[in-house]
Amino acid sequence: MGMANKEMESSEIRAYLLGSLAGEDVREAIEQRLLSDPDFAETVSAEEDDLIDDFVCGSLHGDELTAFNAGFVITPGRRARIETARLLCEYGNRSGASAALVGPVKTGFFETIAEWFGAN
Repeated sequence: MGMANKEMESSEIRAYLLGSLAGEDVREAIEQRLLSDPDFAETVSAEEDDLIDDFVCGSLHGDELTAFNAGFVITPGRRARIETARLLCEYGNRSGASAALVGPVKTGFFETIAEWFGAN
């Protein structure tokens, strides 16, 4: 898949997750593909993680932030993931000075978790 197609797919997935897709047919196609393509389901999950990271880091603004607050956080599972990401971000911010002595700090929530599990 070309870079332009990958970027378009990423933006469509993001819009799907935020409930702001234009067109019922596109939403249905994504949902059908989620059920039939495990690699695509993994891609959607990764985009969901990125969306949570963006929210926790304060990178969502305007319509994306409104859609996130109105639709994305409706499930208890997502709220729990957001809270976990927020706590890890706060912990990372508090321990950032000591981490700077060790090396560069990973910015993504799941990179931080993977690093933490690798150290334990």
